[in-house]
Amino acid sequence: RNELNLFEQFNIVNALSRDYANIISISLTTQTIKPIKLSGYIPNSYMENFSEDSTYESFSSGYVAERVYSEDRAFMQKAIAFDTVTEKLNEKDEYSSSYRIEENGEIHFFEFKFMKLNSSTVILGVMNIDRIVNDAKEKEKLIVLSQTDRMTNLLNRVSGESKVAEHLKNGDGGFFILLDVDHFKSFNDTYGHGVGDQVIISVANALKAAFREHDIVFRLGGDEFSAYAADVTTKKIANQIISRFIEKLEKIVIQELGDRTITASIGATIIPSGTPVNFAEKYKL
Repeated sequence: RNELNLFEQFNIVNALSRDYANIISISLTTQTIKPIKLSGYIPNSYMENFSEDSTYESFSSGYVAERVYSEDRAFMQKAIAFDTVTEKLNEKDEYSSSYRIEENGEIHFFEFKFMKLNSSTVILGVMNIDRIVNDAKEKEKLIVLSQTDRMTNLLNRVSGESKVAEHLKNGDGGFFILLDVDHFKSFNDTYGHGVGDQVIISVANALKAAFREHDIVFRLGGDEFSAYAADVTTKKIANQIISRFIEKLEKIVIQELGDRTITASIGATIIPSGTPVNFAEKYKL
């Protein structure tokens, strides 16, 4: 690898300083450190005993013990050990990872980044990434919400159908069912919409329990539902799934219904794997 010139080294440090709260220079020959930028989350032991000869080992061990969240300490002790850092930087120009900091009883997300400036110097940048993590969580939450039926917490029609269609287009085949609740309108008319909602939620839970966690179970709308299991290809297993669902239906208890039972009409098909299939055709079938 070609050695970076002084101008390139300056640009790297300058770029890091815009985003990273702490930047520290590490000598590969003496294993000592010098601060370039310090603005929080520095171990007290380092600040109290700082000298030009402070070692990377004393800094890193203090940092892990005093700042790193307890569940991440074992990982960090290994991740930022001097030997680990030099080994990683021999493989790539940069070495980074995320971890958590504990400060005043609060958990914060951080990233460390090591970069080799020249044959004798490495710089370490430490950055708070709370906003990035929170933005990612918020984005994931919005995606989940957009794919979820609010009443039942199953997938909604658009999301469920698109997932099944993708499997069938890839030739996965599998077991596909459609169902609706028998005489559902009478539940609403006789007992009120609140009880009707309880029926919908109970049927959704029964269907979800009959299938497996990785199967695609979704609400089409109203009292209609669908489910798909990509790796179920025999009538025997398909019958077992439907039997489980019917057993769950028979065990539903809604106080307002008294002795009235909930039943459903089910259409099912087993789709052979190996050949791409049009979802709309199988839905109609």
